[in-house]
Amino acid sequence: MDVSLDYELKYQQVKKYLGKRQDSFTQAIDFKNDINKRQSFYSELFLAAALQKCIGKEARLMEQTGENHPDVVMKMNRVRFNFEVTLMTQEDERFQYKSINAKEHAVTDKPKTQLTSKILDKIKQYERWFKKGIVNKNDVNIIAVDLGDFFPSTPIPGVTLLDAAIFMMSDEYEIHIDNYGSKCQLSPSRGFLVKTGRDGRESNIHLDHIYDGLKHIDALLTFTKINALESSNNFDIINIKNNENVNRLFSLISPHYQTKISHCGILWEDTMANVE
Repeated sequence: MDVSLDYELKYQQVKKYLGKRQDSFTQAIDFKNDINKRQSFYSELFLAAALQKCIGKEARLMEQTGENHPDVVMKMNRVRFNFEVTLMTQEDERFQYKSINAKEHAVTDKPKTQLTSKILDKIKQYERWFKKGIVNKNDVNIIAVDLGDFFPSTPIPGVTLLDAAIFMMSDEYEIHIDNYGSKCQLSPSRGFLVKTGRDGRESNIHLDHIYDGLKHIDALLTFTKINALESSNNFDIINIKNNENVNRLFSLISPHYQTKISHCGILWEDTMANVE
Protein backbone atom coordinates (compact mmCIF):
# COMPACT_ATOMS: atom_id res chain seq x y z
CA MET A 1 0.00 0.00 0.00
CA ASP A 2 1.13 3.57 -0.61
CA VAL A 3 0.83 5.43 2.68
CA SER A 4 1.69 8.70 0.91
CA LEU A 5 -1.99 8.93 -0.01
CA ASP A 6 -4.03 10.77 2.60
CA TYR A 7 -6.06 7.87 3.96
CA GLU A 8 -7.14 9.80 7.05
CA LEU A 9 -8.87 12.38 4.85
CA LYS A 10 -10.43 9.65 2.72
CA TYR A 11 -11.62 7.85 5.83
CA GLN A 12 -13.39 10.92 7.18
CA GLN A 13 -15.11 11.38 3.82
CA VAL A 14 -16.52 7.87 3.46
CA LYS A 15 -16.38 6.06 6.82
CA LYS A 16 -20.16 5.95 7.27
CA TYR A 17 -20.53 4.35 3.83
CA LEU A 18 -18.18 1.58 4.96
CA GLY A 19 -20.15 1.00 8.15
CA LYS A 20 -17.29 2.25 10.37
CA ARG A 21 -17.82 4.08 13.64
CA GLN A 22 -14.19 4.62 14.74
CA ASP A 23 -13.24 8.29 14.92
CA SER A 24 -10.01 8.01 12.95
CA PHE A 25 -8.47 5.86 10.24
CA THR A 26 -5.74 4.74 12.64
CA GLN A 27 -8.35 3.46 15.08
CA ALA A 28 -10.18 1.64 12.29
CA ILE A 29 -6.96 -0.05 11.15
CA ASP A 30 -5.97 -1.02 14.70
CA PHE A 31 -9.44 -2.46 15.15
CA LYS A 32 -8.73 -4.97 12.38
CA ASN A 33 -6.25 -7.35 13.99
CA ASP A 34 -5.84 -9.61 10.96
CA ILE A 35 -3.05 -8.25 8.72
CA ASN A 36 -4.85 -9.27 5.52
CA LYS A 37 -8.01 -7.47 6.63
CA ARG A 38 -5.97 -4.37 7.48
CA GLN A 39 -4.35 -4.36 4.05
CA SER A 40 -7.66 -4.96 2.30
CA PHE A 41 -9.25 -2.08 4.19
CA TYR A 42 -6.89 0.33 2.41
CA SER A 43 -8.31 -1.00 -0.86
CA GLU A 44 -11.94 -0.68 0.24
CA LEU A 45 -11.32 2.84 1.48
CA PHE A 46 -9.53 3.93 -1.69
CA LEU A 47 -12.30 2.58 -3.94
CA ALA A 48 -15.07 4.18 -1.88
CA ALA A 49 -13.32 7.55 -1.89
CA ALA A 50 -12.55 7.29 -5.61
CA LEU A 51 -16.20 6.54 -6.39
CA GLN A 52 -17.40 9.41 -4.22
CA LYS A 53 -15.08 11.78 -6.08
CA CYS A 54 -16.14 10.54 -9.51
CA ILE A 55 -19.90 10.21 -9.18
CA GLY A 56 -20.59 13.79 -8.13
CA LYS A 57 -24.35 14.40 -8.13
CA GLU A 58 -25.00 11.57 -10.55
CA ALA A 59 -25.15 8.94 -7.81
CA ARG A 60 -24.58 8.38 -4.11
CA LEU A 61 -22.83 5.89 -1.87
CA MET A 62 -25.10 4.00 0.52
CA GLU A 63 -24.45 3.68 4.24
CA GLN A 64 -23.66 0.13 5.35
CA THR A 65 -24.71 -1.67 8.51
CA GLY A 66 -23.71 -5.08 9.81
CA GLU A 67 -21.04 -7.32 8.33
CA ASN A 68 -22.69 -9.48 5.67
CA HIS A 69 -22.77 -7.21 2.64
CA PRO A 70 -20.57 -6.10 -0.30
CA ASP A 71 -17.73 -3.80 0.70
CA VAL A 72 -19.02 -0.71 -1.12
CA VAL A 73 -22.57 -0.05 -2.31
CA MET A 74 -23.70 2.78 -4.58
CA LYS A 75 -27.04 3.80 -6.07
CA MET A 76 -27.39 5.50 -9.46
CA ASN A 77 -30.64 6.06 -11.37
CA ARG A 78 -32.41 3.93 -8.75
CA VAL A 79 -30.09 1.01 -9.55
CA ARG A 80 -27.95 -0.51 -6.81
CA PHE A 81 -24.25 -1.12 -7.58
CA ASN A 82 -22.45 -3.67 -5.40
CA PHE A 83 -18.64 -3.65 -5.24
CA GLU A 84 -16.88 -6.57 -3.56
CA VAL A 85 -13.21 -5.69 -3.12
CA THR A 86 -10.13 -7.90 -2.84
CA LEU A 87 -6.39 -7.23 -2.83
CA MET A 88 -3.47 -8.96 -4.53
CA THR A 89 -0.72 -8.70 -1.93
CA GLN A 90 2.21 -10.77 -3.19
CA GLU A 91 3.23 -13.31 -5.79
CA ASP A 92 1.72 -16.59 -4.76
CA GLU A 93 3.35 -19.89 -5.71
CA ARG A 94 0.16 -21.88 -5.12
CA PHE A 95 -1.52 -21.11 -8.41
CA GLN A 96 -0.72 -22.67 -11.77
CA TYR A 97 -2.51 -23.20 -15.05
CA LYS A 98 -2.85 -26.69 -16.55
CA SER A 99 -3.99 -27.23 -20.11
CA ILE A 100 -6.64 -29.80 -20.95
CA ASN A 101 -4.36 -31.19 -23.67
CA ALA A 102 -1.12 -31.54 -21.73
CA LYS A 103 -0.03 -33.68 -18.82
CA GLU A 104 2.47 -31.10 -17.66
CA HIS A 105 1.49 -27.83 -16.03
CA ALA A 106 1.83 -24.78 -18.20
CA VAL A 107 4.12 -22.17 -16.71
CA THR A 108 2.14 -18.98 -17.12
CA ASP A 109 2.44 -15.62 -15.49
CA LYS A 110 1.75 -15.97 -11.77
CA PRO A 111 -0.18 -12.69 -11.59
CA LYS A 112 -2.67 -13.98 -14.14
CA THR A 113 -3.44 -17.19 -12.31
CA GLN A 114 -3.57 -15.45 -8.94
CA LEU A 115 -5.98 -12.83 -10.26
CA THR A 116 -8.18 -15.57 -11.70
CA SER A 117 -8.22 -17.29 -8.30
CA LYS A 118 -9.15 -14.02 -6.54
CA ILE A 119 -12.06 -13.55 -8.93
CA LEU A 120 -13.20 -17.13 -8.33
CA ASP A 121 -13.23 -16.53 -4.56
CA LYS A 122 -15.45 -13.49 -5.00
CA ILE A 123 -17.74 -15.32 -7.43
CA LYS A 124 -18.39 -17.83 -4.65
CA GLN A 125 -19.08 -14.97 -2.22
CA TYR A 126 -21.65 -13.46 -4.58
CA GLU A 127 -23.29 -16.88 -5.01
CA ARG A 128 -23.78 -17.04 -1.22
CA TRP A 129 -25.27 -13.54 -1.23
CA PHE A 130 -27.64 -14.41 -4.07
CA LYS A 131 -28.95 -17.39 -2.11
CA LYS A 132 -29.54 -15.21 0.96
CA GLY A 133 -31.16 -12.38 -1.02
CA ILE A 134 -28.48 -9.86 -0.01
CA VAL A 135 -27.86 -9.05 -3.70
CA ASN A 136 -30.07 -9.81 -6.70
CA LYS A 137 -29.98 -9.95 -10.49
CA ASN A 138 -31.44 -6.44 -10.78
CA ASP A 139 -28.36 -5.01 -9.07
CA VAL A 140 -25.13 -4.23 -10.90
CA ASN A 141 -22.77 -6.72 -9.25
CA ILE A 142 -19.07 -5.96 -9.57
CA ILE A 143 -15.88 -7.69 -8.43
CA ALA A 144 -13.11 -5.13 -7.82
CA VAL A 145 -9.48 -6.20 -7.44
CA ASP A 146 -6.74 -3.92 -6.16
CA LEU A 147 -3.62 -5.02 -8.07
CA GLY A 148 -1.43 -3.79 -5.24
CA ASP A 149 2.26 -2.97 -5.41
CA PHE A 150 3.28 -6.22 -7.08
CA PHE A 151 1.04 -6.25 -10.15
CA PRO A 152 0.67 -2.74 -11.56
CA SER A 153 0.72 -3.75 -15.23
CA THR A 154 0.48 -6.57 -17.76
CA PRO A 155 3.33 -7.88 -19.93
CA ILE A 156 1.26 -7.87 -23.14
CA PRO A 157 0.94 -4.51 -24.93
CA GLY A 158 -2.68 -3.51 -25.37
CA VAL A 159 -4.03 -6.23 -23.09
CA THR A 160 -4.75 -5.63 -19.42
CA LEU A 161 -3.94 -8.18 -16.76
CA LEU A 162 -7.69 -8.46 -16.20
CA ASP A 163 -8.26 -9.46 -19.84
CA ALA A 164 -5.46 -12.01 -19.67
CA ALA A 165 -6.65 -13.50 -16.39
CA ILE A 166 -10.23 -14.05 -17.49
CA PHE A 167 -9.85 -15.06 -21.10
CA MET A 168 -6.48 -16.83 -20.65
CA MET A 169 -5.07 -15.03 -23.66
CA SER A 170 -3.23 -17.50 -25.89
CA ASP A 171 -0.32 -15.09 -26.30
CA GLU A 172 0.65 -15.86 -22.72
CA TYR A 173 0.85 -19.64 -23.09
CA GLU A 174 4.33 -21.02 -22.66
CA ILE A 175 5.90 -23.77 -24.77
CA HIS A 176 4.96 -27.23 -23.52
CA ILE A 177 6.89 -30.47 -23.77
CA ASP A 178 4.96 -33.32 -25.37
CA ASN A 179 5.26 -37.01 -24.54
CA TYR A 180 8.14 -37.44 -27.00
CA GLY A 181 10.27 -34.63 -25.61
CA SER A 182 9.54 -32.26 -28.49
CA LYS A 183 8.50 -28.67 -27.98
CA CYS A 184 5.10 -27.69 -29.25
CA GLN A 185 2.76 -24.74 -28.94
CA LEU A 186 -0.69 -25.87 -27.83
CA SER A 187 -3.74 -24.40 -29.47
CA PRO A 188 -5.64 -22.01 -27.21
CA SER A 189 -8.00 -23.99 -24.99
CA ARG A 190 -9.27 -23.58 -21.49
CA GLY A 191 -7.92 -25.90 -18.86
CA PHE A 192 -7.63 -25.96 -15.10
CA LEU A 193 -6.58 -23.54 -12.41
CA VAL A 194 -4.39 -25.65 -10.14
CA LYS A 195 -4.33 -24.65 -6.49
CA THR A 196 -1.85 -26.21 -4.07
CA GLY A 197 -2.99 -26.28 -0.45
CA ARG A 198 -0.83 -25.85 2.61
CA ASP A 199 -0.71 -29.62 2.96
CA GLY A 200 0.77 -29.94 -0.53
CA ARG A 201 -2.34 -31.39 -2.10
CA GLU A 202 -3.45 -30.05 -5.45
CA SER A 203 -7.01 -29.24 -6.45
CA ASN A 204 -8.08 -28.62 -10.02
CA ILE A 205 -10.70 -25.98 -10.77
CA HIS A 206 -11.97 -26.14 -14.34
CA LEU A 207 -11.97 -22.67 -15.85
CA ASP A 208 -15.43 -23.27 -17.28
CA HIS A 209 -16.68 -23.11 -13.68
CA ILE A 210 -15.28 -19.60 -13.42
CA TYR A 211 -16.97 -18.50 -16.63
CA ASP A 212 -20.21 -20.12 -15.51
CA GLY A 213 -20.07 -18.18 -12.24
CA LEU A 214 -19.52 -14.93 -14.13
CA LYS A 215 -23.03 -15.23 -15.56
CA HIS A 216 -24.17 -13.66 -12.29
CA ILE A 217 -21.58 -10.84 -12.33
CA ASP A 218 -22.07 -7.68 -14.39
CA ALA A 219 -18.52 -6.37 -14.40
CA LEU A 220 -14.96 -7.02 -13.30
CA LEU A 221 -12.76 -4.14 -12.28
CA THR A 222 -9.11 -3.81 -11.37
CA PHE A 223 -7.50 -0.69 -9.97
CA THR A 224 -4.19 0.58 -8.62
CA LYS A 225 -3.51 2.97 -5.76
CA ILE A 226 0.29 3.07 -5.96
CA ASN A 227 0.70 6.64 -7.16
CA ALA A 228 0.41 9.62 -4.83
CA LEU A 229 -0.88 11.55 -7.86
CA GLU A 230 -4.28 9.87 -7.91
CA SER A 231 -5.02 10.60 -11.55
CA SER A 232 -2.04 8.39 -12.48
CA ASN A 233 -3.69 5.30 -11.01
CA ASN A 234 -5.48 2.87 -13.34
CA PHE A 235 -9.00 1.50 -13.52
CA ASP A 236 -9.65 -1.37 -15.96
CA ILE A 237 -13.17 -2.71 -16.45
CA ILE A 238 -14.65 -5.69 -18.27
CA ASN A 239 -18.33 -5.04 -18.94
CA ILE A 240 -19.39 -8.69 -19.02
CA LYS A 241 -23.01 -8.23 -20.05
CA ASN A 242 -22.60 -4.96 -21.97
CA ASN A 243 -24.68 -3.35 -19.24
CA GLU A 244 -25.41 0.31 -19.93
CA ASN A 245 -25.16 1.05 -16.21
CA VAL A 246 -21.57 -0.20 -16.27
CA ASN A 247 -20.87 2.04 -19.26
CA ARG A 248 -22.28 4.96 -17.29
CA LEU A 249 -20.04 4.12 -14.34
CA PHE A 250 -17.05 4.08 -16.70
CA SER A 251 -17.98 7.50 -18.08
CA LEU A 252 -17.94 8.91 -14.54
CA ILE A 253 -14.57 7.36 -13.59
CA SER A 254 -12.66 8.04 -16.81
CA PRO A 255 -12.32 11.84 -16.42
CA HIS A 256 -10.48 11.30 -13.12
CA TYR A 257 -8.30 8.20 -13.68
CA GLN A 258 -6.49 6.36 -16.45
CA THR A 259 -9.27 4.03 -17.45
CA LYS A 260 -9.92 1.27 -19.99
CA ILE A 261 -13.14 -0.64 -20.60
CA SER A 262 -13.59 -3.91 -22.49
CA HIS A 263 -16.96 -4.98 -23.85
CA CYS A 264 -17.26 -8.74 -24.10
CA GLY A 265 -19.90 -8.89 -26.83
CA ILE A 266 -19.48 -11.84 -29.19
CA LEU A 267 -16.41 -13.07 -27.32
CA TRP A 268 -18.44 -13.50 -24.14
CA GLU A 269 -21.37 -15.12 -25.97
CA ASP A 270 -19.00 -17.63 -27.56
CA THR A 271 -17.40 -18.36 -24.20
CA MET A 272 -20.74 -18.97 -22.51
CA ALA A 273 -21.96 -21.12 -25.41
CA ASN A 274 -19.06 -23.49 -24.69
CA VAL A 275 -20.07 -23.68 -21.04
CA GLU A 276 -23.71 -24.57 -21.57
